[in-house]
Amino acid sequence: RCWFMVSSPLGEYGEALDLFNDAYDWVWDGSWTNELEEAVLNLLVALDDAFATDGGASISDMLKSSLSSPKQRIQKHLSKAIESQDPLSLGRAVGSLRAMTLVQSLCDTFGAGQGLESSPFYQTIIAFETERFKASSSGKQDELRGALRRMVLAADAHVADLYSCGRGQDFIRRWSGGLRSEIWDMLEGCAPMHPLPFQKMRGGGSGY
Repeated sequence: RCWFMVSSPLGEYGEALDLFNDAYDWVWDGSWTNELEEAVLNLLVALDDAFATDGGASISDMLKSSLSSPKQRIQKHLSKAIESQDPLSLGRAVGSLRAMTLVQSLCDTFGAGQGLESSPFYQTIIAFETERFKASSSGKQDELRGALRRMVLAADAHVADLYSCGRGQDFIRRWSGGLRSEIWDMLEGCAPMHPLPFQKMRGGGSGY
């Protein structure tokens, strides 16, 4: 019996993106530093001030109200991470933080937010992610960079496939219009890794 696997640029891209997200969430492996603790505390304070909503029935108000659940999960996991310096808790907090940035991106689309990327809250996220990566072991840092490199190459192949088929023009423009360069700078260590650029890797004609 002969076994073989059929793959496609889209399938490879989807798998690479999932593997990167997994490596991103769990890059920190337990080396607690004063700088990391300060960044976690600053993030907890920023969470209390961010995403206030007056309620309502519009799409934007409903989206903003949906931030409450990931916010509570982030606060719970970050508090536990400070208490026990637990990689599992910090990884869960990062996953919830990614979910929050996704919802806030939708809020921005409907005009419900001030613009996440330029907000003081998001600068606090970047500072937290910077210290989290610096506190990770060299082995975990290399693992994350390897996953990111694989994702970039898979996205390149996927964009080439979309271009040849005449599909996914929005994603092609996004990828070639600055997103690839932004992510490559993270890979080369010229910029800190943070979640928002990777939210742009999904949807919008990407097929994934």
